[in-house]
Amino acid sequence: MNILLVDDEEHILKIIADFLADCGYQTVTAANGTEALKCLERGADIGLIVSDIRMPKMDGLEFLRSVRVRFPGVPVVLITGHGDEQIAVAALQEGAFDYLKKPLKLNEFLSCVERVDERNQLEDRLLRDYQNLLHSKRDSASDHPAALTDKQIRKEVTSIDEALQNLEAIWDTLRGCLDTCQPEKASEQARLDFIRDEIPSLLAAIRQKIRYMTNVPAEGAESGSRDRVTEKMLEANKINI
Repeated sequence: MNILLVDDEEHILKIIADFLADCGYQTVTAANGTEALKCLERGADIGLIVSDIRMPKMDGLEFLRSVRVRFPGVPVVLITGHGDEQIAVAALQEGAFDYLKKPLKLNEFLSCVERVDERNQLEDRLLRDYQNLLHSKRDSASDHPAALTDKQIRKEVTSIDEALQNLEAIWDTLRGCLDTCQPEKASEQARLDFIRDEIPSLLAAIRQKIRYMTNVPAEGAESGSRDRVTEKMLEANKINI
């Protein structure tokens, strides 16, 4: 995961960057919010932004607002000094992932970074599993079901069911992360609401297909059983996802 560090104190940037490098993370540094936004505009692959609150030109809270509007998918962690607690709470309300107090405790900082990294990996895994599941369904629909034995069909259905169970578990975790998001704009809230509503509906539709497809005669039944299996698969594919 690439981490964008934003602080007007160069020695602080170096200390944090060296620590993260020792922990296996890559870093990009910026001296202020304006410079950090230019970095993001250039298309840098950033998985986390860590920014000081007190900075010239653009403070951390203003920077957070800009990131939430222009790059809403990138989590932001703010570092606060003494007396900045109210600003930090306001930052959480405006969508910051978390905040840490100075003097920075490296173990707490690393724990926060790892939580973001885990969340990013879960999001990537959810998307990847979802795409694989769709490809699997398309491939199944394009095959010739009549050429498959009952055993082969049941094996395919079992494989899809296992992928779905994994997807449902990932969604349960990701949903908890989404519940902590507090979008600044109504459009962002609408997107989150759509995700919360659409993914459970999609999972339920796929689950319905699997239940329908598994309600077929056991292997070794009379010769007409395979035809009924084929009918089940074709009818299941008519269920809209």
